[in-house]
Amino acid sequence: AVKQWGELLPFLLQCIVAGNDESATPAEDAAAMGALVTLRKLLEDIPNCLSRDAPASSFQDMVPALLRSLRCPSEGRRKEALACLNCFIEPMPGSLVAHMNDYLGGLSA
Repeated sequence: AVKQWGELLPFLLQCIVAGNDESATPAEDAAAMGALVTLRKLLEDIPNCLSRDAPASSFQDMVPALLRSLRCPSEGRRKEALACLNCFIEPMPGSLVAHMNDYLGGLSA
């Protein structure tokens, strides 16, 4: 399923990264929130397929972007980013392991 949407994860990541920028426009903020909700739903529905079928580079960039979203002033975005990160716990991609201290710090923020 994910293999057929090869451009989906990079697009979601692009939206999340743009929304994390301090100079983000309201449209970029809204797109980032939509991307986080979409990613969370994908991760909840097919977490193991996503971690198995998606390119590893998607996770290497996705985890740091989600961690940056935990510092966003929007409570809704922080909540969605945390929900996405929590979905990575079971498949535990290497990128989450590499950023574990940041993840644990985000939980207590």
